[in-house]
Amino acid sequence: DDIKLIKKHNKFDALTDKERELAKLRLANPNATLKELGEMLEISKSGVGHRFEHIAQIAEELRNKWLREGRKNERNWYIYSYTILQK
Repeated sequence: DDIKLIKKHNKFDALTDKERELAKLRLANPNATLKELGEMLEISKSGVGHRFEHIAQIAEELRNKWLREGRKNERNWYIYSYTILQK
């Protein structure tokens, strides 16, 4: 969900090269475990987790920005979130 949000807002450039590589790999392998993703990237499961933490932080910043811009209507937020998840 976080990766789709970042992608939808064209903020992939906010990710490091390594995070971008992980994000693309996750999109291509949505059912892969952290361990499996780590094996694909030749990094530890912990390393994958740390990269996902930063990705989640960027996504949270986007959500907060969206809310600060006056779109506080809860129904709109659910519709917005749903449209992102469908892409």
